[in-house]
Amino acid sequence: MTSKEKAEDLVLSFLRLRKYNKTEQGWSGMDKEMAIKCAMIVVNEIMEIKSVERDIKLYNLWWSVVQELEKMN
Repeated sequence: MTSKEKAEDLVLSFLRLRKYNKTEQGWSGMDKEMAIKCAMIVVNEIMEIKSVERDIKLYNLWWSVVQELEKMN
């Protein structure tokens, strides 16, 4: 999976949550902007894990995902 595909997959994962948020006022859910922000939080947390910080190849992979998420904004 490319970093672009991973970024898209993460955003879509958050967008799918929409169908589970039925309220009295109607459907509430995430828009694409919010889904991108949530995906960024997840990726940043992954990048802070010590084993990822020490593995430059893995760190660079996740950094590429961050860059793809930024392009989506």
